[in-house]
Amino acid sequence: MIEAALGTARRIAESLMTDRCRIERPADGPGPWDPVAKRHTPPVPTTVWAGRCRVQRPALAVAGLEAGDRLGSVETVEVQVPVAVSGVDVGDVVVIVASGDPALVERRLQVRSDPAKTHATARRLRCEEVTS
Repeated sequence: MIEAALGTARRIAESLMTDRCRIERPADGPGPWDPVAKRHTPPVPTTVWAGRCRVQRPALAVAGLEAGDRLGSVETVEVQVPVAVSGVDVGDVVVIVASGDPALVERRLQVRSDPAKTHATARRLRCEEVTS
């Protein structure tokens, strides 16, 4: 009985995932050498997963940052993806590629935890967005 209810709840949760994202794993080391620029180009990240998502901002959790004369903030953001998504690691980056809210597009959110639980209806990635 719980499996049928859980399947329904997961379908409902996924129906709310109207944004699209890509989860990337940053590459290690320097990228390829650019002889024209005479420097290494940034390494290309690996795409871990891409598909539908939902961005939520749980109760305001914002911390201020100060770096020299620049002010910024670190904000907690929850990115919900289908529960079947696996292989996401702390440090991976969620890139919002499409959204009903144009202000979300191209935002980069770093995964801080991927809490798993029994009877989940969505995978809820806890992320941080750093702004300056």
